[in-house]
Order: sequence, then structure tokens, then C-alpha cells
Amino acid sequence: MFNLVVKHILPGMGLFFYFVLHFNCKFAPLLKHYQTQLPTTDILVRGDSGFATPEVYDVCEANDVFYIIRLKRNRKLQNLAEKFVKISDQTQWQEKETHYYSEIYQSASWPKPRQIYIKSTRVAGELIFSHEFIVTNLTNLTAETAFELYHKRSQMENYIKDLNCKIK
Repeated sequence: MFNLVVKHILPGMGLFFYFVLHFNCKFAPLLKHYQTQLPTTDILVRGDSGFATPEVYDVCEANDVFYIIRLKRNRKLQNLAEKFVKISDQTQWQEKETHYYSEIYQSASWPKPRQIYIKSTRVAGELIFSHEFIVTNLTNLTAETAFELYHKRSQMENYIKDLNCKIK
């Protein structure tokens, strides 16, 4: 499943409405439809790593649509994240550590560099950090805010499951 979340702010009310739509590969016409029907609406596409393709980014960028999509770990991303990790004599090994980073990155399959955010977490008592990566065209966010926004994707999936149960 791939979630398209449309955020609409009603004038003077400050309310947010989320419309969750499921779609697979042909979503450009859907984006155009919502841009025509709701011209003052910001559209945000959130997706897991199965949808981390240059084609998805390009369609979003060509249609002035925001996206935030998880990237699969690979050696190049792992090495990049490890450059940020600092261990010192003051490291509190018995406590969990989470750090956030921002970087401009270009995958070999991308025609241009893009903003990525990195979340590095070390579980209490462990020596090694695990890393999560997201790519986005939302470049004015902090890395922590970007991950908070991305992780709301699972909340939307729960709403969809609830709705599907009520329909059946």
C-alpha cells in the first residue's frame, strides 16, 4: 500500500483534514485531479521503501507535490550515517541514544541530489547504531520533524484498516 495524504487547511478554522488514498504506480492523474479540485491544498505522499524510486520522486516534483519516502539501507547510506556517529569516553552505554542528521545525497540511480534525513539509534547496552533513512523534497524540516512526519504513515494505515473493517 502507498498512502497519498492530502492536507487541507480550511480558511479561518485552522483545521487539518487527511484524505488517505491507496494507489499503485499510475498516480500522476490522481495528483492532477486533486490539484484541480483543491487548488489551495498541499499534497504529501508518504511511502515505504518499496516506492523509493526516481520515477515516484520525479512525478511528485513535476506536479509540485511533497513526498517523504523511506529508503532501503545500503552500504553507501550506512557509511554515510556512520560518519555522523560519535562515541566518546562520556558515552552512557546503559542509556538509549537517538540522533538525527540531514544530508544532501545522490544515489547512482537518481538524476540529481536530494535531501535525505538519517535517524541513528543505539539501544541501551548495545555498541552499534542502527540507521533509518528517508528521502524528501521537504527541505526546511529538522531531521527529527521529518521522521515524526514519516512515522505518521502507520497511523494512517491503522485508520484505513479500521475503515475496511467497518465496510465489510
